[in-house]
Amino acid sequence: MSSKTKNKKRNAVSQVLFLFIMSLLVLFILITGFSIHQDAELPEYIPPVTINEQVPHFELIHIEYFLKGLKFYKLHSNLFDMQPAKIKFVVAQANQIFYVIITSNLFKVSDQELFDEPDLIIYLEGDTLVRLINDVNNRALIQKLIDSGDIRLNYNSNKFTLFMKGFYATLLRP
Repeated sequence: MSSKTKNKKRNAVSQVLFLFIMSLLVLFILITGFSIHQDAELPEYIPPVTINEQVPHFELIHIEYFLKGLKFYKLHSNLFDMQPAKIKFVVAQANQIFYVIITSNLFKVSDQELFDEPDLIIYLEGDTLVRLINDVNNRALIQKLIDSGDIRLNYNSNKFTLFMKGFYATLLRP
């Protein structure tokens, strides 16, 4: 076989391989990184947080409202294993724990344990959550509370899994 024929075959294989890799990359970016979600509409009214003996008590709608304000509606299932985004939400002062499963803009919020291994655990105090519910779109306030330790985030999944589920598109980026 002549060297010209070998070079042509090499070039053809290289081009096919390049096109295949580029196709996979474009597909990956389109499906995960730039997936388009309409902004979730926050309800105009949510019931006020009840406060008993200076301790706030939260309903499931308060947690959903807060997470939608943080753009968690952008989360979705991992395309490779179809596992939904899972968040454990701990309100320390109120002794309340909420479990959230998000798949394609659908929220399932419960005060009953829904899973063992969350992707993210959010810890905060009740008065911090009340403050955030009243000003949920304030990115600077959220960052200030994270920096001061008033909001503590514990990511349990690896960065690839978090990326595949859309966590980098929220206001609480890993």
